[in-house]
Amino acid sequence: MFPGPWHHGPHGHGSGRGRKHRFFHRGGLKFVLLDLISEKPRHGYDLIREIEERSGGYYSPSPGTVYPTLQLLEDQDLVKVTPDDGKKIYEVTKDGTEYLEEHKEKIEEHRQKMADCCGPHGKKGHGGPGLMFEIKGLFFEIAQASYTVSGDEDKVKEIREVLEDTRKRISEITSDEKAD
Repeated sequence: MFPGPWHHGPHGHGSGRGRKHRFFHRGGLKFVLLDLISEKPRHGYDLIREIEERSGGYYSPSPGTVYPTLQLLEDQDLVKVTPDDGKKIYEVTKDGTEYLEEHKEKIEEHRQKMADCCGPHGKKGHGGPGLMFEIKGLFFEIAQASYTVSGDEDKVKEIREVLEDTRKRISEITSDEKAD
């Protein structure tokens, strides 16, 4: 698995290469959850599924991350909880609506990050596939090429060189980004 922008990788698994990556910046899940709850009241599992769907399946926050964040939102009076058939339904409070308004730039930043990364699932009206969808498509092309050239050592070597050059170039790009 290649390292990605998620913390726990697709479906909660490790991100690879021993480096921790986060899908959202520290504290970002709070904004995302509150934003989703502002669309309509939801329960925790629904929020997990909605984030997974909007990320095209590339990120599924764990219940161990979501539920403490929901508790924090409740403790801060940004959401209220209504019991419903054994589930807790979270609804944005007046304070929560004001908080969203005060932090609308951060909310939009997280929406845009999801759209840029994950494509049409991340933001309504996003015009093209997100980077993760492009990577997924490329992965399948590489897998097909690997199958096709199996046994031809020269072509296998050439594909490996292209992959290594690509890995190095991507590393350079992200290193430059971090320095900015």
